Amino acid sequence: MKDIDKVKFQEIMLGCGEIYNREITKPLLSIYFSALNDLSIEQVIASVGVHIKDTKHGSFFPKPCDIIRNSSKVNLINKDDSVKKLQSPEDAIKEMSNLL
Repeated sequence: MKDIDKVKFQEIMLGCGEIYNREITKPLLSIYFSALNDLSIEQVIASVGVHIKDTKHGSFFPKPCDIIRNSSKVNLINKDDSVKKLQSPEDAIKEMSNLL
């Protein structure tokens, strides 16, 4: 991710906070952004979407390692074009809301 992605990233994390009833603080955002900086914002959005659908891990707030692990799944799935690519934080939040 790049600095230009920080607003989108914050929106995604705030959406996660709403779903998982977790306060999203500036230090948390900073740590997560740093841990996930090798991913694109599109990968983060898609990976968060995969996490919330995960029946094993998805009932817990995603840790950076969950998002990174899911990014490899998303990359494999996207090669087959069998997953809709999320383009915006709003898409991810809508996707998350649909699961509730």
